[in-house]
Amino acid sequence: MRIWKVVSVIEVVLLVITALFIWFRSFDGHGAVNNMENKLMSLLVLAIFALILLAIQLVWFYQIKKR
Repeated sequence: MRIWKVVSVIEVVLLVITALFIWFRSFDGHGAVNNMENKLMSLLVLAIFALILLAIQLVWFYQIKKR
């Protein structure tokens, strides 16, 4: 259970850092100026990735609770 908590905290911290990086960068990976649409689209992709990680974490949590 302790490992699950540590992994969860690390995931949240990394997701927050990544979201802040996406929000505050002025140019995207291709060198284009980052406007609001690009930022929101990048954050949407990050949110979908976060939901996948959340699903994995929930399955892992329920497996731990079963034992």
